[in-house]
Amino acid sequence: TGKSNYIDYRWLPEKTIPMVESVSKYLGMEQGSTVLDFGCARGYTVKAFRRIGMDAYGVDTSKWAIENCDPEVKGYVSTDFNSLVYDYVIGKDVCEHIPYQELVMIIRLLLYKTSRSLFLVVPLAWKDGGEYAGPKDEKDPSHCIRWELVTWMEFLRDMDSGFTVNGSLYLPGIKDAAGQWPRSCGFLTAKRI
Repeated sequence: TGKSNYIDYRWLPEKTIPMVESVSKYLGMEQGSTVLDFGCARGYTVKAFRRIGMDAYGVDTSKWAIENCDPEVKGYVSTDFNSLVYDYVIGKDVCEHIPYQELVMIIRLLLYKTSRSLFLVVPLAWKDGGEYAGPKDEKDPSHCIRWELVTWMEFLRDMDSGFTVNGSLYLPGIKDAAGQWPRSCGFLTAKRI
């Protein structure tokens, strides 16, 4: 529909399972860890995490996406947050779509919802408010947050002093296509102290 860069969005196990295995290894997840995928869409990342032995769930604002979720994750994805706290909360390619004031509330909620770590993957701008480093990100009309990595890190640090925040421009196995455009992708971890 031209609302975003996503085309032919479908279950791709050959990409999604290795990606969640990399995330799991990077965060030090153990079998059976609870995981919340924030912005889960139709639940493909939830499905992959469940397939590698995690107790994964998802939440998304799109009622259509949840109603049309992958049948394997029906009952594990929702449009509403529940009262649970998860070991890990993941948000991949979602925060840049949320207006600033709402993002503040969402990030505080996500930090509250994790007992161990929040992990975010975001596109990066060359400078705050400027063009994205990845040309594809520049073409997505639904992107509204344009920050450098350091700004994302400062933003997370300001949300809750009970976390240590780290950021990286590259993590092997997680969005490897970002290597094509150096500095185009940020990988952020807020680990509970």
